[in-house]
Amino acid sequence: LAFTRCDRFGAGCKVVTVPAPAGTTPYGEPSGCHIPVLVDSATSELVMVRTWSGDQTYVHRCSFDGTRCTAHKTNVAPAGGCNVAFLRPAESKILVVQLAGNINPRLIRCSYDATSCNEELLSPGTMGRFSAAIDENEKKLLIVGIHSGDSSRFTRIRCNLDGTGCEAK
Repeated sequence: LAFTRCDRFGAGCKVVTVPAPAGTTPYGEPSGCHIPVLVDSATSELVMVRTWSGDQTYVHRCSFDGTRCTAHKTNVAPAGGCNVAFLRPAESKILVVQLAGNINPRLIRCSYDATSCNEELLSPGTMGRFSAAIDENEKKLLIVGIHSGDSSRFTRIRCNLDGTGCEAK
């Protein structure tokens, strides 16, 4: 896991490697997946969500210059799919959407330091590639994905931010 850091003019760039947690190796992101990188302006840190060794989902926090990196192992088993993550400073939460078993969307809600997490299966669905967003006006989580059984159809799920009250269409 690495990122490139440049000055505000795009010069003086350097590659910063985020160390793997002790005793782990990269699991490898599924094809078409990207590691979510979030900016926590309150703590001046980058926040990244990654699965290591097929073991657990980790939340990494690094200062903007790439120093002082920490990895917090969540208490939630990895789902094996792509991660989409959101910071919720007002609620002191990190939200991560994954596909459990590569077809069932789930929400992982962690404390800001990732020491305490819980998960909710959002909908027994058959979803392949997906994207997620938060509707700030309605305070809802929106997930849209390609139906895994019919790639010409989309599945939409709308839930409360705690993973309850889900509606699937």
